[in-house]
Amino acid sequence: MQPQEPGIKRVVFSNVSGFLVYTDSVAMMVDTGHKGMTDHILASLQEVGHSLESLKLIVVSHSHYDHAGGVAELVKISNASLIVHENEAAHLRKGYTSIPDGTRWKGKLLAWLGRNFAKRIQRIDCAEPDVLVKESLDLTDYGIPGYILHTPGHTGGSVSVILENGVAIVGDNMLGISGKEHYPPFAENKNQVLESWKKLIDTGSKVFYPAHGGEVSVEEIINELPQAIKKYQLFL
Repeated sequence: MQPQEPGIKRVVFSNVSGFLVYTDSVAMMVDTGHKGMTDHILASLQEVGHSLESLKLIVVSHSHYDHAGGVAELVKISNASLIVHENEAAHLRKGYTSIPDGTRWKGKLLAWLGRNFAKRIQRIDCAEPDVLVKESLDLTDYGIPGYILHTPGHTGGSVSVILENGVAIVGDNMLGISGKEHYPPFAENKNQVLESWKKLIDTGSKVFYPAHGGEVSVEEIINELPQAIKKYQLFL
Protein backbone atom coordinates (compact mmCIF):
# COMPACT_ATOMS: atom_id res chain seq x y z
CA MET A 1 0.00 0.00 0.00
CA GLN A 2 1.43 3.36 -1.06
CA PRO A 3 1.77 6.09 1.59
CA GLN A 4 -0.74 8.92 1.41
CA GLU A 5 0.37 12.16 -0.28
CA PRO A 6 1.57 14.42 2.53
CA GLY A 7 0.70 17.92 3.59
CA ILE A 8 3.50 20.40 4.26
CA LYS A 9 3.37 23.18 6.83
CA ARG A 10 6.10 25.80 7.16
CA VAL A 11 7.02 26.40 10.82
CA VAL A 12 8.67 29.80 11.21
CA PHE A 13 11.36 30.14 13.89
CA SER A 14 12.36 33.81 13.81
CA ASN A 15 14.56 34.12 10.68
CA VAL A 16 14.58 30.43 9.72
CA SER A 17 11.94 27.86 8.88
CA GLY A 18 11.41 24.19 9.59
CA PHE A 19 8.82 22.08 7.80
CA LEU A 20 6.19 19.76 9.20
CA VAL A 21 5.37 16.96 6.75
CA TYR A 22 2.30 14.93 7.61
CA THR A 23 -0.32 12.44 6.47
CA ASP A 24 -3.49 11.38 8.29
CA SER A 25 -1.51 9.02 10.50
CA VAL A 26 2.07 10.23 10.81
CA ALA A 27 4.09 13.44 11.07
CA MET A 28 7.73 14.27 10.39
CA MET A 29 9.57 17.45 11.42
CA VAL A 30 12.39 18.69 9.19
CA ASP A 31 14.62 20.91 11.38
CA THR A 32 13.63 22.20 14.81
CA GLY A 33 14.86 25.78 14.79
CA HIS A 34 16.67 27.45 17.65
CA LYS A 35 16.62 26.17 21.20
CA GLY A 36 13.29 26.92 22.87
CA MET A 37 11.14 26.60 19.74
CA THR A 38 9.39 23.36 20.73
CA ASP A 39 6.12 25.15 21.53
CA HIS A 40 5.98 26.35 17.91
CA ILE A 41 6.25 22.76 16.72
CA LEU A 42 3.60 21.51 19.15
CA ALA A 43 1.23 24.28 18.04
CA SER A 44 1.85 23.43 14.39
CA LEU A 45 1.08 19.77 15.05
CA GLN A 46 -2.23 20.77 16.60
CA GLU A 47 -3.04 23.07 13.68
CA VAL A 48 -2.81 20.16 11.23
CA GLY A 49 -4.80 17.81 13.47
CA HIS A 50 -1.91 15.91 15.01
CA SER A 51 -0.51 15.41 18.50
CA LEU A 52 3.02 14.85 19.74
CA GLU A 53 2.34 11.10 19.73
CA SER A 54 2.04 11.05 15.92
CA LEU A 55 5.43 12.72 15.43
CA LYS A 56 7.50 9.74 14.31
CA LEU A 57 10.53 11.34 12.65
CA ILE A 58 12.80 14.32 13.22
CA VAL A 59 15.09 15.01 10.27
CA VAL A 60 18.02 17.41 10.66
CA SER A 61 19.07 19.03 7.39
CA HIS A 62 22.36 19.97 9.06
CA SER A 63 23.57 20.61 12.59
CA HIS A 64 23.79 24.41 12.83
CA TYR A 65 22.20 26.04 15.87
CA ASP A 66 19.29 27.59 13.97
CA HIS A 67 18.30 24.21 12.50
CA ALA A 68 19.23 21.76 15.25
CA GLY A 69 19.21 23.93 18.38
CA GLY A 70 15.87 22.50 19.48
CA VAL A 71 16.57 18.87 18.55
CA ALA A 72 17.55 17.64 22.02
CA GLU A 73 14.43 19.11 23.61
CA LEU A 74 12.07 17.65 21.01
CA VAL A 75 13.72 14.23 21.17
CA LYS A 76 13.38 14.25 24.95
CA ILE A 77 9.62 14.83 24.97
CA SER A 78 8.70 12.66 21.98
CA ASN A 79 9.16 9.11 20.73
CA ALA A 80 10.33 10.29 17.34
CA SER A 81 13.41 8.81 15.68
CA LEU A 82 16.18 11.33 15.00
CA ILE A 83 17.63 11.11 11.47
CA VAL A 84 20.81 12.88 10.38
CA HIS A 85 23.55 12.34 7.83
CA GLU A 86 26.52 10.38 9.15
CA ASN A 87 28.80 13.38 8.55
CA GLU A 88 26.71 15.50 10.95
CA ALA A 89 26.24 12.89 13.68
CA ALA A 90 29.40 13.79 15.60
CA HIS A 91 28.31 17.44 15.76
CA LEU A 92 25.01 16.47 17.40
CA ARG A 93 26.75 14.14 19.82
CA LYS A 94 29.30 16.78 20.83
CA GLY A 95 26.86 19.68 20.70
CA TYR A 96 29.26 21.69 18.58
CA THR A 97 29.46 22.69 14.92
CA SER A 98 31.71 25.18 13.14
CA ILE A 99 30.56 28.20 11.13
CA PRO A 100 31.07 27.67 7.37
CA ASP A 101 32.94 30.13 5.19
CA GLY A 102 31.13 32.97 3.51
CA THR A 103 30.69 32.73 -0.26
CA ARG A 104 30.20 36.50 -0.76
CA TRP A 105 31.62 39.52 1.04
CA LYS A 106 28.74 39.91 3.50
CA GLY A 107 28.78 36.20 4.33
CA LYS A 108 32.54 36.32 4.85
CA LEU A 109 32.14 39.23 7.25
CA LEU A 110 29.34 37.52 9.18
CA ALA A 111 31.34 34.28 9.39
CA TRP A 112 34.32 36.18 10.83
CA LEU A 113 32.13 38.01 13.34
CA GLY A 114 30.44 34.78 14.40
CA ARG A 115 33.69 32.91 14.92
CA ASN A 116 35.22 35.73 16.95
CA PHE A 117 32.33 37.37 18.82
CA ALA A 118 29.38 34.96 18.86
CA LYS A 119 30.96 31.61 19.56
CA ARG A 120 27.83 30.50 21.43
CA ILE A 121 26.05 29.97 18.08
CA GLN A 122 28.44 27.09 17.41
CA ARG A 123 27.00 25.18 20.37
CA ILE A 124 23.78 23.20 20.73
CA ASP A 125 22.47 20.71 23.28
CA CYS A 126 23.78 17.22 22.59
CA ALA A 127 21.54 14.60 20.98
CA GLU A 128 22.08 11.00 19.91
CA PRO A 129 20.89 10.14 16.37
CA ASP A 130 18.78 7.02 15.84
CA VAL A 131 19.24 6.66 12.08
CA LEU A 132 22.23 7.73 9.98
CA VAL A 133 21.92 8.62 6.30
CA LYS A 134 24.68 7.82 3.82
CA GLU A 135 23.66 8.67 0.25
CA SER A 136 19.88 8.30 0.61
CA LEU A 137 17.19 6.92 2.90
CA ASP A 138 13.74 5.74 1.82
CA LEU A 139 10.94 7.26 3.93
CA THR A 140 8.08 5.14 2.62
CA ASP A 141 8.52 2.54 5.36
CA TYR A 142 7.83 5.37 7.84
CA GLY A 143 4.63 6.34 6.00
CA ILE A 144 6.08 9.36 4.15
CA PRO A 145 6.15 9.14 0.32
CA GLY A 146 9.67 10.29 -0.42
CA TYR A 147 13.30 9.93 0.55
CA ILE A 148 16.24 11.75 2.11
CA LEU A 149 19.10 12.65 -0.24
CA HIS A 150 22.66 13.64 0.70
CA THR A 151 23.16 17.15 -0.72
CA PRO A 152 26.46 18.44 0.69
CA GLY A 153 27.86 21.89 0.16
CA HIS A 154 26.55 24.19 2.86
CA THR A 155 27.92 21.52 5.21
CA GLY A 156 29.44 18.13 4.49
CA GLY A 157 26.41 16.34 5.86
CA SER A 158 23.59 18.50 4.54
CA VAL A 159 20.55 16.55 3.36
CA SER A 160 17.34 17.34 1.50
CA VAL A 161 13.94 15.68 1.80
CA ILE A 162 12.59 14.75 -1.63
CA LEU A 163 8.83 14.18 -1.65
CA GLU A 164 6.94 12.35 -4.37
CA ASN A 165 4.58 15.30 -4.83
CA GLY A 166 7.35 17.33 -6.49
CA VAL A 167 8.48 19.30 -3.42
CA ALA A 168 12.02 19.17 -2.04
CA ILE A 169 12.96 20.62 1.36
CA VAL A 170 16.57 21.73 0.91
CA GLY A 171 17.82 23.35 4.12
CA ASP A 172 20.54 25.95 3.53
CA ASN A 173 21.83 24.74 0.15
CA MET A 174 19.65 27.43 -1.43
CA LEU A 175 18.48 30.89 -0.45
CA GLY A 176 14.89 31.85 -1.19
CA ILE A 177 14.96 35.59 -0.52
CA SER A 178 13.49 37.70 -3.32
CA GLY A 179 16.00 39.75 -5.30
CA LYS A 180 19.03 37.78 -4.07
CA GLU A 181 21.05 34.96 -5.53
CA HIS A 182 19.77 31.49 -4.70
CA TYR A 183 23.35 30.33 -4.16
CA PRO A 184 23.84 30.21 -0.35
CA PRO A 185 25.85 32.95 1.38
CA PHE A 186 27.71 30.33 3.47
CA ALA A 187 29.20 27.01 2.35
CA GLU A 188 31.87 24.61 3.51
CA ASN A 189 32.41 23.50 -0.09
CA LYS A 190 31.39 25.67 -3.04
CA ASN A 191 31.78 22.91 -5.61
CA GLN A 192 29.55 20.56 -3.65
CA VAL A 193 26.75 23.15 -3.58
CA LEU A 194 26.76 23.18 -7.38
CA GLU A 195 26.88 19.38 -7.59
CA SER A 196 23.98 19.17 -5.13
CA TRP A 197 21.98 21.62 -7.24
CA LYS A 198 22.46 19.25 -10.18
CA LYS A 199 21.35 16.31 -8.02
CA LEU A 200 18.26 18.21 -6.90
CA ILE A 201 17.35 19.10 -10.48
CA ASP A 202 17.74 15.44 -11.42
CA THR A 203 15.24 14.36 -8.74
CA GLY A 204 12.45 15.77 -10.87
CA SER A 205 11.31 18.08 -8.07
CA LYS A 206 9.30 21.07 -9.29
CA VAL A 207 9.75 23.37 -6.31
CA PHE A 208 12.35 23.74 -3.57
CA TYR A 209 11.69 24.93 -0.02
CA PRO A 210 14.80 26.55 1.49
CA ALA A 211 14.99 27.24 5.21
CA HIS A 212 15.55 30.96 4.60
CA GLY A 213 13.07 32.74 2.38
CA GLY A 214 10.28 31.46 0.16
CA GLU A 215 9.93 28.66 -2.35
CA VAL A 216 12.15 28.45 -5.42
CA SER A 217 11.10 26.83 -8.71
CA VAL A 218 13.30 24.31 -10.46
CA GLU A 219 13.32 26.61 -13.48
CA GLU A 220 14.95 29.35 -11.41
CA ILE A 221 17.75 27.00 -10.36
CA ILE A 222 18.24 25.67 -13.89
CA ASN A 223 18.54 29.25 -15.15
CA GLU A 224 20.90 30.35 -12.38
CA LEU A 225 23.18 27.29 -12.47
CA PRO A 226 25.42 28.33 -15.42
CA GLN A 227 26.08 31.75 -13.85
CA ALA A 228 26.70 30.16 -10.45
CA ILE A 229 29.19 27.71 -11.97
CA LYS A 230 31.13 30.60 -13.51
CA LYS A 231 31.13 32.53 -10.24
CA TYR A 232 31.64 29.80 -7.65
CA GLN A 233 33.19 26.77 -9.39
CA LEU A 234 36.66 26.09 -8.02
CA PHE A 235 39.15 24.55 -10.43
CA LEU A 236 41.54 22.66 -8.19
